[in-house]
Amino acid sequence: MPYKPSFLFRLVSDIDEYERFVPFCQRSKVTSRDLTTGLPNKADLTIGFGKFCETFDSRVVCDPVERTVLADASHHQLFQHLKTNWKIVEASKGRIRVDLEVEFEFQSKLHSVVSKLAGSTVATEIIQGFVDQAKQKYELEHSKEPLKDDLSNVP
Repeated sequence: MPYKPSFLFRLVSDIDEYERFVPFCQRSKVTSRDLTTGLPNKADLTIGFGKFCETFDSRVVCDPVERTVLADASHHQLFQHLKTNWKIVEASKGRIRVDLEVEFEFQSKLHSVVSKLAGSTVATEIIQGFVDQAKQKYELEHSKEPLKDDLSNVP
């Protein structure tokens, strides 16, 4: 992605905005923040698919130095385990790559079947939603700046 790592980290750690771009996320709310960094350390998400709708809390670890956001909802009765790991890494030619790993297993066979209907495309859809969100946020933040001919100053 052609954006600065700090910009992308801000987007990934802005959990309140997940409902705008994460598929099936109907509500996202940070419920606690680290007193030192101000970054989220707990959040509630409401996920819905068809007639199924569940709200669960996650423990969150945001590391601006490593540019990672880890979330764990494995303690919730809905899951055997649920962990997500966002990682922003420098790729080739000055570009930045955003990786997302999602590991989950439901307690209920019914939820497992329903989740399989969504298939493995969910992570891809989350990333695509994130890419679209990054573009919109960047354009919004920079819409008041004068246009520059010099493209060497990539965000």
